Amino acid sequence: MPGGCGPTTLLVDCDSQANATAAIGFQKDPARRTLYNLLILNEPFERIAQKSQVEGLDVIPADKNLAGAAVELVSSEGREYKLQAVLNTLREKISLYCAGLSARAGSADFERSCGC
Repeated sequence: MPGGCGPTTLLVDCDSQANATAAIGFQKDPARRTLYNLLILNEPFERIAQKSQVEGLDVIPADKNLAGAAVELVSSEGREYKLQAVLNTLREKISLYCAGLSARAGSADFERSCGC
């Protein structure tokens, strides 16, 4: 976990507009790994989580690519639980916080995945 010692809060930005990512101080960076990389490209959590400027707060950032995730996951079995499975492995190390859940159709899958 990038946050170091002690309890860490994880901000998971589940919205392709990435407002939570920007609000915590991250500039747009096309090279940054995001929630899309975790869900679609199956990259490991440790490569996605970013340490923020706020002590004890790590971020799984979002970007515009997340908008296509719902379409790309449509044929995946258990797609609505994919993120939850990753986050469940971290529950003893961090407090979870889901943010940026948009009102668009399909966002309910991400909401269920985050456990919100």
